[in-house]
Amino acid sequence: MEKASIWTVKHAPASVAQCVGNDDARAAMQAWAKGWAGGKKQKPLLLYGPPGVGKSACAYALAGDMGWELVESNASDLRDKETLRRIFELSSTSAGLYGAKRLLVFDEIDSAMDRGGVPEIGKIVAEASQPVILIANDAWNPKLAPLWPACAMLEFKSINTPALRSALEMIAQKEGISTEQAQQLASGAKGDLRSAINDLQAGFASERERKSASMFRVVGKILKAATVQDAVRAGDESGADLDFLSRWVEQNIPAEYEKPDELARAFESLALAALFSARIRKRQNYSLLKYVRALTLGGVAVGKDAAYSKFSKYQFPTLMSLLSSSRAKRELAKSAFLKAGAHLHCSSRDAKDALLMVLPIPGAAEHFSITEGEAEAAAAVLGIKLAAGKETKAGKTGKNDGGYAEKTTDGNDGRTVADDGENQEKNGEKNSKNKKPASKERASRPEAKSSPNIIVKTLADSFG
Repeated sequence: MEKASIWTVKHAPASVAQCVGNDDARAAMQAWAKGWAGGKKQKPLLLYGPPGVGKSACAYALAGDMGWELVESNASDLRDKETLRRIFELSSTSAGLYGAKRLLVFDEIDSAMDRGGVPEIGKIVAEASQPVILIANDAWNPKLAPLWPACAMLEFKSINTPALRSALEMIAQKEGISTEQAQQLASGAKGDLRSAINDLQAGFASERERKSASMFRVVGKILKAATVQDAVRAGDESGADLDFLSRWVEQNIPAEYEKPDELARAFESLALAALFSARIRKRQNYSLLKYVRALTLGGVAVGKDAAYSKFSKYQFPTLMSLLSSSRAKRELAKSAFLKAGAHLHCSSRDAKDALLMVLPIPGAAEHFSITEGEAEAAAAVLGIKLAAGKETKAGKTGKNDGGYAEKTTDGNDGRTVADDGENQEKNGEKNSKNKKPASKERASRPEAKSSPNIIVKTLADSFG
């Protein structure tokens, strides 16, 4: 997905006034910026609060309001000495391009502190001659204590439900979808606007599915149209956006057209339409949209030699079906990354990297309070395998102390421990002699209580 198509970016506030909720914090930010504009040096701001309440969005919008050059950085930049040196130089110089001030924004600062970033950030905060905003989820983390005296603290609270509902309804209206889903999401968002917007976009495929019955008729009109004008009119009357229509047309061309040369001409028109769409995105030249419309609808329609009078069985676009069916799994994986991030005091993005290494360790999911379903979904996203159960001769699996299934054999010719016990009784062998292999296996297995130590060691070796 292109960045511009992500709704949190597409519908980001252009000014601080357009941000949702936290009126007092926004007013304080504007007063702080006016102080800088008036020539009075201000303390750096430390914005803190739960995820998704608009901290970063307000910082970026403030730069736009003031006409400042935005220099943004996140936790990963603190690992690179060259990047730190460049940021320090930018913060200590007097002005940016054309004499404008620079606004330095450090996001996820609390996770940066876990990587020894206190001295570098402290130096920038102490000596900066440009406006600086630090952003954290938990400003009262003891690792941030050296920054407290040097910063002005501004708390961002969870956004109330009416404000959330209003913002989501406005986005839904701009995207041309029903506001009913926006209202439902606002009630369960728990003050997290960013997640609610992501959920609204993820549910957009479901909203479109409810329109699929009428879309079958629209596609039929387009593919059976005799002229460019008829095909374009059918698309316009449907009220659907062009990208949506393109996916429906692409999916159903083979169902309507029979001759190879007809198929070739139809798909060539779609390819040319895609080329024009790419030029529109790159050059922001929306005057080319008329060619996309004509090629996607009319070009495909006149690609056939003559209209077919047969009944054609049209299908819902495969890509949209896949996105809709995988939504639940994506949500489970997202929940796993958020839980791991909360335990590791880092962003969900960094937690995703951590789980890539530690999730296969027995007991790791339990350590992070990740459910079995969340662990499986996260493993699928990460492309890794969890510890899998193996069947015994009886067709059942045993479980080790860490809660993961394992083979309950003693390693001798595939015989199970239960089989050995029976042989011991029959042959009169000593139990102590025959139990040694099983004891060795138990001794070599890590117990559940040691799993957190393994996890911590793995993370320490990886991140230093």
